[in-house]
Amino acid sequence: MSGSSRSSSSDKVSKRGAKTPGATPMIVALLRMPLPLLGVLAVALPVILATLGLLFVRSHVPHPRLQPHHDVAGYIYSGLAVLYAVLLAFVVIIVWGQFDATHIRVHKEADALSNLFREAQIFPAPVQQAVVDAVRTYAKTVIEDEWSAMARGTESPQAQQAYSDLWRAMRAVEPRSPVEVNWHAIMLQSLTSVSDGRRDRLADSRAVLPPILWGVLLSGAAINVGYTYLFGVRSLVSHLIITAALTAMTALLLLVILIMDNPFAGRYRVDPGPFGHLLEHIDQAVLQATPGGD
Repeated sequence: MSGSSRSSSSDKVSKRGAKTPGATPMIVALLRMPLPLLGVLAVALPVILATLGLLFVRSHVPHPRLQPHHDVAGYIYSGLAVLYAVLLAFVVIIVWGQFDATHIRVHKEADALSNLFREAQIFPAPVQQAVVDAVRTYAKTVIEDEWSAMARGTESPQAQQAYSDLWRAMRAVEPRSPVEVNWHAIMLQSLTSVSDGRRDRLADSRAVLPPILWGVLLSGAAINVGYTYLFGVRSLVSHLIITAALTAMTALLLLVILIMDNPFAGRYRVDPGPFGHLLEHIDQAVLQATPGGD
């Protein structure tokens, strides 16, 4: 597959991505917070609001008025809780699987780029140097520019240019022997894997849960927590503990969904470490190949 067709494929991904942007600036800023502060905002704040709501209801509706309806309310609540638990578990499993898959794709892209670097060693020095420089520039640009851009669901123009330069360097390779012809074909396969990995990585950065699903998740959480207000628990302390525990657990799961639904945003993201290791390996190999190098 030619470099131009791969570049146009990447452009198509970019156009599709414009319709499904990644994390908003507010979500990115939220996920960059230290864990204690993030826990306060995402868990403690909902718990406080839920307990205040319960205190308000208990101050206006005495628990003896609610006790006669426990049986009916309990059956209805069981159905609501099961429906929401199934939905919540399903979403957690999906985003968890997608997060792990994104992590694996990043490693595969870096591995393919590393293979391309090694395979270029068979060619003469000028060709080898051109490919190595293109590989290094691409990996460095992905780390320094594109990783932060993917947090916003976009791609880096600098990384896109480095990607095009990588294909341009490969098009300039002219094998002159049967051995070089074979290795050139292998290099094209590695570069195709890099292209596939880049496309999948950019698609993952834009693949977020639709707003309507977030609306259902948040509405379901509010309904489940609010329904606990209708139970006439004699002890106010016990009622507060039950409500707070349910709210905290629900908020924690929603926080997990938010973090894993944005694999390139915040502190708890997929790390560009594989590309960093590749740069270290290239620098070490270049140093060893230099006369007088260690």
